[in-house]
Amino acid sequence: MKIDFDHLDPARLVDTATPADLVDAVHRLDASMQFEVEALDYVHQHWVLRALRARADAEQVTHLRALAEHLRRAAATNEATLQRFAVPYATAWRTLAALVDHRIELTQTQDLAEAMQREHVPLVLEIIARERTVASQERLRQLLEARQVRMEKANLSRILKLLEEAELIARERHGQEKSIVPGVNFPPEMLQATPPNPTQATRAAHRPRRDRRLRALLSQSAH
Repeated sequence: MKIDFDHLDPARLVDTATPADLVDAVHRLDASMQFEVEALDYVHQHWVLRALRARADAEQVTHLRALAEHLRRAAATNEATLQRFAVPYATAWRTLAALVDHRIELTQTQDLAEAMQREHVPLVLEIIARERTVASQERLRQLLEARQVRMEKANLSRILKLLEEAELIARERHGQEKSIVPGVNFPPEMLQATPPNPTQATRAAHRPRRDRRLRALLSQSAH
């Protein structure tokens, strides 16, 4: 939808416009369009207010990231014109983006705190730290049972979903299975304090050697 500057209704745009519509409108602004830029700013402010008030689950965090990216893109579009108004709107929209970023960080901190308080989570993380890569959810369940912890598949699935949303773990697909590995928020002190499984350490030690041999073979075949 191309925003019609001759019939602007900011309140309606909040519900009907898309980020692409707003970027296009920003691109068409000139320094004489005070009402028009105020209308676009109104939409941005209300989008941010709605996003901040919403319950910040994993889906909402994805939306927040997209909103922050849009605000920065809008600020960089026709920036020289935006900065000529009494309110430097490029700066104002980057400030809104920073506010959204802060909400994301706060949500992730809360998710981490919630995840770490769940029963069995410290043990699950300890096993992942030791194994470095757990081949499947079923394999993790077997490793828990070896520690005298019996857990239903559904309960373990809920725990892993919570850990994945908090980015404490990540999943990597291998055929029909998804292996479990430390995520970006995995406690580094656990990785440092927990020696890797000897099997995993052996594999890691030999992997570069195999890679070098493969490169040598490829180099020979190229000649």
